[in-house]
Amino acid sequence: MIDLYLLEGGRIGLSCSYILGPFLELPPNGVKVRFAGCTMGRNEQRRLTSFKGGDLVCVYLLHYGRFIKIGTSYLRTAAARMLSQVPFMGVVAAVIELRSDIEYNPESIERWAVEEAEKRGLALKRVRPKLYELVELWRNPPRDFVKQLELAEERGDPMMVEGLGEAVEVAVNAAEVHGDLIYEPALHWFTTNRRVGPIPPPLENVCKELKKGQEVLIKPYPNGMLILEAEGIQRRLTGEKEHACTFHEVREALFEVVL
Repeated sequence: MIDLYLLEGGRIGLSCSYILGPFLELPPNGVKVRFAGCTMGRNEQRRLTSFKGGDLVCVYLLHYGRFIKIGTSYLRTAAARMLSQVPFMGVVAAVIELRSDIEYNPESIERWAVEEAEKRGLALKRVRPKLYELVELWRNPPRDFVKQLELAEERGDPMMVEGLGEAVEVAVNAAEVHGDLIYEPALHWFTTNRRVGPIPPPLENVCKELKKGQEVLIKPYPNGMLILEAEGIQRRLTGEKEHACTFHEVREALFEVVL
């Protein structure tokens, strides 16, 4: 878990580490696990719980090079939630305390911002890219965007990335409709570690592709992705030995560490 204050003023080349079983974080060479089944969607059900007045909520932006995603999270889980979606850049547009006279759906702030962005012709989305889209974005990021990221890192200013300033403005406007600002806008931001090698093919449905009792090697990737290696997957799918996924593809899978 990363506290939000650690992102104050920006963190460059940040990587996401995962805890699995007795390991404080996945070692570079990976951990062998045994697939034990799935949780049947209970994590997603918890996500849809409404915010309530008095909650501290983070409104964040994730930049994927070709578009920006807006999201909301409880303040205590914001940094981990942002990193788990593997963006090139993440910016906390606003942190607010929700007003006490309204019951909030998690998506209400996001919808307000997206509608405002559409009026401005800004490419702002509420849904994260599908895994195959994410892999393709990381394989072929726009060159101009990469140069803008490098400039933002050099100057310590996320607004060097085209369109981000306007997206922050839209997100802040949406946030202020629902609550009172606690921090300065865009005070907390990061860029993800881009020093990655070739990204293997995506594994969209981990629970469907793995068999109960099957052994899998799970390895961390510098940008926050996970690499899964298992016998049999490559014969059914791409012929490759390894496959890429994110936390979202494995969050409902149950694994037992093979010691």
